[in-house]
Amino acid sequence: MALNRLALVQMRTGDLKAAVKSATAAVKASSSNRHSKIENRQSLALSLFRLAEAQFRARQSEAAVETAPKAITLYQELGDLSGAGRAYWALSYGYFFSGNAEASRTAAFTALELCQQAGDHYGIGNAFNSFIFSDTDLVENMQHAQQALQAFETAGYVERQAAATGNLSNVYSELGLYPHARRLYGEGVDISRRIGAKIGLSVQLSNLTTTELTLGLAESAFRYLAEYTQVATALSNPGLKIIARFNLSRNSLWHRGNPQGGCAASKAALKTDHEFGLGNGILLCQPGIKASPTTTPPPRSKPQKSDGHVPVAAFLLDPKALLSGGAIHRR
Repeated sequence: MALNRLALVQMRTGDLKAAVKSATAAVKASSSNRHSKIENRQSLALSLFRLAEAQFRARQSEAAVETAPKAITLYQELGDLSGAGRAYWALSYGYFFSGNAEASRTAAFTALELCQQAGDHYGIGNAFNSFIFSDTDLVENMQHAQQALQAFETAGYVERQAAATGNLSNVYSELGLYPHARRLYGEGVDISRRIGAKIGLSVQLSNLTTTELTLGLAESAFRYLAEYTQVATALSNPGLKIIARFNLSRNSLWHRGNPQGGCAASKAALKTDHEFGLGNGILLCQPGIKASPTTTPPPRSKPQKSDGHVPVAAFLLDPKALLSGGAIHRR
């Protein structure tokens, strides 16, 4: 149990590699312990579920798709509807990050059904949150975000409340309601700071920075970007570093009249993307681009959904397309 708790804490504080290691150790310990058969199976089911969660958060998606069904089988044999529902939730994310949105939604529906039967509000919130990643209708997207937030509030799970608030903010942003999105992102930042949820804080700060830039609030955006860069660097996550450099390039190019600085940041982001094989599709900015800090940015197109690693669709060849390529991501 101690290793499972440790893995959960490590996930929330952003140490994903350590979380996978701790969860793997928990599975091994549960497989070899000498407790009663039922206790052993319960412990092993929990350890497998925690490992699947750690794997999909660390973007070991295929491994998560292999691990989650093992937890589901054990939970079903134990008659644990809540446990099975939560394991289906982990399977849903594993499928989504593996590029199988249809299978992800099927698993999410099963997770929701099981957790509703068990009265597990935490599990219900996670299931609704899963739908957000693959929703294609903004009305459904908003409903799912609101339902997830309500479930997490009922469960009293603060960290997930911050995530759901951020995802609801994304919907307002996609609708062009940037001031409302900005307020909710700010709430998510405050919660994440307070509880020390570093991954969550990085996501909220990144989205808040993007929104501030969209509203033309360059100075406050730069302050949030500085904080984000500090958090992202501490997490040693290459994807997070890329978004920091991407937002730096946006700030430099659009709002500070410094296209050379914007180009340098985008090239650094591209280098990191290539080094780690993240495939975020960054286009290099050319030195000849002219940008005016007084130019009004064009309306943004609908932000792309993210796998949480930060989708960087930075159209840096054309400064007027820069803000329309906003990188909003979900959790």
